[in-house]
Amino acid sequence: ISKMALEGNFPGGKETVFGLAEDGVGIAPTTENVSQEALDLVEEFKQKILDGEIEVPKTDDEYAAFEASL
Repeated sequence: ISKMALEGNFPGGKETVFGLAEDGVGIAPTTENVSQEALDLVEEFKQKILDGEIEVPKTDDEYAAFEASL
């Protein structure tokens, strides 16, 4: 958003969503305190979400249904 603003293209009045595909969420770049096993699992599940194999709940009701299915 800040780059867009600097270039005179601030998307004022629009909802901008940054998810996994846009690198808006994820593990911090500093990973020295995270095991390789954990990093590999994060990457595995990230790819499953991006591929549509796992659908992330978007509402409290969807999360409750997801949690009940475990």
